[in-house]
Amino acid sequence: MTGPGLADNPGPGRRRAMEAAAEARAGCRAGLAFIVSGQACFLAMMLACCAITPSRTAIARGLSYYGTYAETVVPYAIGFALYIPLTAIGIARLRPTSTVIQRFRCAVLIVLGLTVGVPLTPYRVDLIFDWVHIGVASILFTAGFALGSWLALRLLRDRTARAILVLQSGAAVSMLAAQVGWHNYMIPSELLFELCVFGLVVQSVRRLQGEATAVQGRNVLSAA
Repeated sequence: MTGPGLADNPGPGRRRAMEAAAEARAGCRAGLAFIVSGQACFLAMMLACCAITPSRTAIARGLSYYGTYAETVVPYAIGFALYIPLTAIGIARLRPTSTVIQRFRCAVLIVLGLTVGVPLTPYRVDLIFDWVHIGVASILFTAGFALGSWLALRLLRDRTARAILVLQSGAAVSMLAAQVGWHNYMIPSELLFELCVFGLVVQSVRRLQGEATAVQGRNVLSAA
């Protein structure tokens, strides 16, 4: 039988474990807030560019089209300038308490690093910029698909993650089809691909932080 007030007054070890868990959850919420804010900036940039210069050509060629025209280059650049660091800050908030978390952080940061090359290579400058941009974009989306596959099949391994991966695969096929001229919907394909990666990253952050919090709590209790 539990004595009066015992449940309300945990021992020092349990109290430290509870404080560590609360601190970890707060860090996770802050990290997710940064990641969601970064994605919101990216989507706002896309909508702003489409609103400023509605263009069937842009829909067919992709978001990079807006980085080559004076009317839209400012919101285009600002969108990337906010999206990349905000997402990186959010990922950095995830404590590297295990090898899996370290790999996850590294993988996402690599994809973000590749993303920097997209706004820095406006393809209309000349033929060299055009080829470099194609190369950067190809490597980026290959890395994004590899990241999504790893998260869905190795890290999360649940129905929701696999369903998102199926959508991402469809988006990747659609992007390739648009690139070779089989249809004129590159931007919608890019948007779906981006949202799939975003969904898998958010799910992974929640899963990894939950596991890290549990391990940290057990470690504190063991040390008490």
